[in-house]
Amino acid sequence: MAEAPGAVVKFKPVAAAVRALVDRGVKQLAGTNRLDAAWRALLTTNGVYAANELIGIKVAAASGEGGGARVETAAALIESLLAAGLASGQIVVWDRSAADLEQAGFKALQARYKVRVAGAVEAGYDAAAFYDSPFLGEPAPTDLEFGKKGDAVGRRSHVTKLLTREITRIIHVAPMNVRRRAGVSGHLAGLALDTLDNTRRFERDQNWFEQAVVEILALPAFDNRVALCVTDALICQYQGEQETLLHYSAALGQLWFSGDPVALDILAVGELGRLRSLAKMPPLEPRMALYENAALMRHGVNDRKRIIVERAP
Repeated sequence: MAEAPGAVVKFKPVAAAVRALVDRGVKQLAGTNRLDAAWRALLTTNGVYAANELIGIKVAAASGEGGGARVETAAALIESLLAAGLASGQIVVWDRSAADLEQAGFKALQARYKVRVAGAVEAGYDAAAFYDSPFLGEPAPTDLEFGKKGDAVGRRSHVTKLLTREITRIIHVAPMNVRRRAGVSGHLAGLALDTLDNTRRFERDQNWFEQAVVEILALPAFDNRVALCVTDALICQYQGEQETLLHYSAALGQLWFSGDPVALDILAVGELGRLRSLAKMPPLEPRMALYENAALMRHGVNDRKRIIVERAP
């Protein structure tokens, strides 16, 4: 956890302070004082970037400007990667839709840093990489199977070509907002459901949701690609889900870093519960089955007693 009291002023992140949090957190997690060495430790297996290296910074843009992961956090990650020696052409900021990215302010990063900003929908979905389940859905116009007929239509959710054909390593940035079926708009749900098409069907039932999210993240498309998870705790919203409600928010001025998405989400659920208690609001309904399933699938640690929290100096 990296924290700075001045990282948020009047519910607005301060860019320079956020950049300092990123550098501190990355170096602490990697166990080195050198920024380039820290990123190599987190993004590579042998200290050497692949010739086709493309780092995908996955953000949460659907909530609009200020409602999801902050643009300032993505910008700080880009600046840190560039300072560590990566080229702008090796970085893409992405989410489900290009329209969401533009509305939330992420599109401006393309001109500012010469990086790419892309939507999973616009990149298209891979017919050969999919999650198949009996939970039938009605494909939307942006889904690969839209307009097709047959008994099996609606069973498959296809992975975006951004992941199957381009991105080699993922940095996943998740906001700390309440989410009905997961407790938090965290790493597990955000990465699984924004990367594939035809996922609205899983929101209809709690059991479907909990099963689908952990099974999707076990697909070959995700193997060895999630390099770093960053929980954007600059501003935490403990009521309202995707709707931006600053009067139900707290400015913590923190960024959390880990290679374990489950541990980060467990900590975030606990923190949101603490904030609700301080505001004298009803407690969150426990959604622990998702995290128990994720631990069983070896996506990470769900036992709070086994999670070690370090504060970046």
